[in-house]
Amino acid sequence: MGISLGTMICGWDKVKGPSIFYVDDRGNRFPGKMFSVGSGSTFAYGILDSFYRYDMTDEEAYDLGCRAVFHAAHRDSASGGIVRGMYFYIYFLFFILNKKFI
Repeated sequence: MGISLGTMICGWDKVKGPSIFYVDDRGNRFPGKMFSVGSGSTFAYGILDSFYRYDMTDEEAYDLGCRAVFHAAHRDSASGGIVRGMYFYIYFLFFILNKKFI
């Protein structure tokens, strides 16, 4: 059995503007407006689905990203309740949730 990998890729181009895709372990790409991947992603989605608003300020989006990552790590048994690489994840979630992106 190999390694399973779920990846989020985001970028920007002059024609479409910002885009985000989920890429599964088989290379299938799925466009969307918001993704969470990993063993704690269902917990993160619970926070994101409950509190996300289109008209969020940058600070609100950042705080929501922090909450989503915290709850994903805290509640998920595979994460061990510790957030590693928080700055990367928070920056990434902030980028995704920023009202200018969606």
